[in-house]
Amino acid sequence: MIKKALLILIGGRQTPNLLTVQHLKPDIIVPIASHEALNPNDAWDKIKPSLEQLCTTGIIEAPYEINAFELSEIKKACQTAFNKYPDADWFFNITCASTIMSIGAYEVGKEKNASIWYLDTINRKVVVLQNKQPIGSPYNISVENYLKLYVPKINLSNEPSSLLIEFAQVLSKNCSSAMHFRDSLKNATVTQKTQTTKNLLIQSRAEWVEKILHQAKQSQLILSYTKHPDSYFSCEVQDDRFLNFMDGKWLELYVWESARLAGCFDDYRWDVNLSLETTTSSSSNQSNQIDFAATYLGSLLIAECKTDKNPFEKPAKNGYLDKLSSIARRIGGNYVGTMFICSQSSTEDQKQAYQNFSEQAKERRIVVVTGDQLINLSTILKNEVLRPSYNRG
Repeated sequence: MIKKALLILIGGRQTPNLLTVQHLKPDIIVPIASHEALNPNDAWDKIKPSLEQLCTTGIIEAPYEINAFELSEIKKACQTAFNKYPDADWFFNITCASTIMSIGAYEVGKEKNASIWYLDTINRKVVVLQNKQPIGSPYNISVENYLKLYVPKINLSNEPSSLLIEFAQVLSKNCSSAMHFRDSLKNATVTQKTQTTKNLLIQSRAEWVEKILHQAKQSQLILSYTKHPDSYFSCEVQDDRFLNFMDGKWLELYVWESARLAGCFDDYRWDVNLSLETTTSSSSNQSNQIDFAATYLGSLLIAECKTDKNPFEKPAKNGYLDKLSSIARRIGGNYVGTMFICSQSSTEDQKQAYQNFSEQAKERRIVVVTGDQLINLSTILKNEVLRPSYNRG
């Protein structure tokens, strides 16, 4: 049986290489790497674990180290690599490196009659410069596999239940009541406590309180609830899941469901935790959480989801916008689409704060979606795929 061999260039952004490996499932992978790409924590160190995960039974050669701007050196390395497996079915991916590296690999690939591919990730195309076309599209990549190019460990939440999704959709229709009730829930009095449950006494004049509590019971976030005179309610809970849900998880789930309904993503996840090597404290762990992440066109879209009453008054420096920008820089930079999605509407009394916040978001290439726009979120997400507000790359 003829083995399939893939030559890849290690120099720039490595997502196209990962897409090709995932699609072709080669028996042999031969990296041609620039000196710089072999520095600690640079391109090779980032892609190697993903290659090993995708090519568990094949051979991954040690990188052929070259000067990225010496054409003869590049060609010699490609020829040596090819000659080691002369009978293999060869594919050359010439996307991820300097122009000189691509030219050198192209010239050797053409001479050896290999299939030569260049991945145009902006337009989701494979430019076939010689021989075989891809069978199907190589651009489908999971959130997990994308992030593993940049992050040593990722923790993904399970797919949410339909009951929780339904509850999130109810809250999205009246964000103001949801936020008022959340504040009341935070101030609730514990009237009775056992080893497994506790009773909370809540005073709230927020609209829809009974509907919220009924939906919470249906979703198994609370065990029971009772209405009392003078706008008081009591409910029995087992843990903090109800408070966590009201304090922001519902919006993450609503975004997840909107992405599902948009029907344009290869993969979409909520509550993604990144374990970075520099993480040393719980506050760092929190800052390395992505509320929502989705892949499309071989690219990544991430969103920060907030249910604060005054999210626009938080300073951009060291605040939500900087956190989002910081994470994006770690996982692809300008190739990553970023969104800030909140339950607060841009009301008249927050007009100036919202305007300032929007200007700061624009400087950071972040799309802002407010509570009054949530009803159209599926369309907004789809537009960010088809016609992104900011160019990727």
